Amino acid sequence: MLGQRSRILKNYENPEKRGNIKLPLIAINRTGYTRNAERLNNLNNEVKYEMTSCYRNLELMTPVPIDISYDVVVMAKYPSDIDKIASNFMVFFNNDIFVSCEHPKYKGVKMNNQVVMGDSVSEEHQDEIDGSTDDIVTATFTFTFKTFLFSGTTKAKLKIAKAAEVSTYTSSFLSNIILDIPAD
Repeated sequence: MLGQRSRILKNYENPEKRGNIKLPLIAINRTGYTRNAERLNNLNNEVKYEMTSCYRNLELMTPVPIDISYDVVVMAKYPSDIDKIASNFMVFFNNDIFVSCEHPKYKGVKMNNQVVMGDSVSEEHQDEIDGSTDDIVTATFTFTFKTFLFSGTTKAKLKIAKAAEVSTYTSSFLSNIILDIPAD
């Protein structure tokens, strides 16, 4: 489910909505994002390639690197259920993984965005509960999705160029990708 853990647990406690939610349950909550200045490069790209001092191509603005934070909460009746769920995805996060998606600016170009899992997992299990309260164990995993925010609204098309021979003596170089950025 998408949403905050407290809202999902309140729905679980509500007798009218209780049948809609079954344990074990995974809740995903986006907690915010930060600008990551360490990954910033080509700071003034739009100034470097401007046509005149009055005309600046905003499509060439440097993308802003951001880190989006997520909390993934696993709720279950037994701690062993949380261990089984965690063993299905934690083994793949040997420090990080990469998610591929289409580049928002260039058609046919793939971006690889890094997903980093936090090193610690917090677990909550109430010690003293009364007879009317459900006994639920929760474990919270934190993830950081590293991506970019791009300016502009147009999408450049991928142009396949013919193979160009650079040198016949030592080797030949074949290029098949040329990106065309329109100067609107």
